Amino acid sequence: MISPPRRQDAKKTDLFDKHPKKSNRKIFPCIRTKLIGSNGFRKTGLKMFCFPWRFGVLAVISVFFLGCRPAVLIVPSYIKTVGVAPVQNRTSWFGLDINLTQAIIQQFQMDGRLGIEDADKADLVVKVTIRKYSETPQSYDPKTNAVLQNLDSLDYDVVAIDNVEHKTLTEATNLTDSVYYYTTYNVGAIPMTRDQALQQLEQDMARLIVIRITQGN
Repeated sequence: MISPPRRQDAKKTDLFDKHPKKSNRKIFPCIRTKLIGSNGFRKTGLKMFCFPWRFGVLAVISVFFLGCRPAVLIVPSYIKTVGVAPVQNRTSWFGLDINLTQAIIQQFQMDGRLGIEDADKADLVVKVTIRKYSETPQSYDPKTNAVLQNLDSLDYDVVAIDNVEHKTLTEATNLTDSVYYYTTYNVGAIPMTRDQALQQLEQDMARLIVIRITQGN
């Protein structure tokens, strides 16, 4: 008479289904990996691949939230408002002062940690002076000698005055910011006009000015 197969052998070959309800309640799916050995699928193999999945997801979430934290505000705690004085334009290029003034105000609004106030009423006043504008060709067409790429630069000074304690909080002189751009003669590249390049340059300058004043970088 042939005896029926032992139930113990069946359990060894189906370890993943030993606790089906508990497995269905897992938040993160696990990868079933066959380990080399006489016992086939092992429960230890399941654990090895579940934990890194959870750890990896938690690590990504932690880095995301830490990266979203704003940098430390270095201005004194009694400084609650900031005002931007009209930018002084010492160049012959019209409109640089108006556009840069608005760009700095917008950057402070985006930062959001200091309220925007008129320059004569604010706790902190930012003053910027544009001293020089220059445009330097970087490359030419070898056949027509047309300019293919330009470098536009602005030299400027920045000072932030503490109106509460009546002292200078931050001052930086002889700063230079630049932007490269392709002209319309550069076939195949994405061109910009001089006005578009200056607009981009002023946006970059405004962002750096606000960072310098609020974070000290």
